Amino acid sequence: MTYALIQDSPADLEFHRMVNKRLGDDHPGFIARFAGKVDGGLRVISVWESKSDADRFFTEQLGPLLRELVGGDPGRPQVSELNVEEYRIA
Repeated sequence: MTYALIQDSPADLEFHRMVNKRLGDDHPGFIARFAGKVDGGLRVISVWESKSDADRFFTEQLGPLLRELVGGDPGRPQVSELNVEEYRIA
C-alpha cells in the first residue's frame, strides 16, 4: 500500500538540499518528495510504494547520514504517517 510520511523538523531548506544531494536519487520504492518552510523549520512529505520501503530508507540511508552530519543522535522530527488510499498526479 502506498505510504506517506510527513515530517516537521528544525532543519532549513539548505540543509535539506545538501542531505538530498549526498543521498542521491536511487531509493527503492520512492515515489515523490515535497518540502517547504513552516514556522520553526521545514516540513517534508515523502511518498513511498510501501511503509517497508520508507523504513528501509530511513534506517539504512538517511539515519546514518544524519548521525554523521550532526555528530550523534539527530533526534526525531515530529512525524505523521498516512496509508494512502488514493492519489492522483496531474
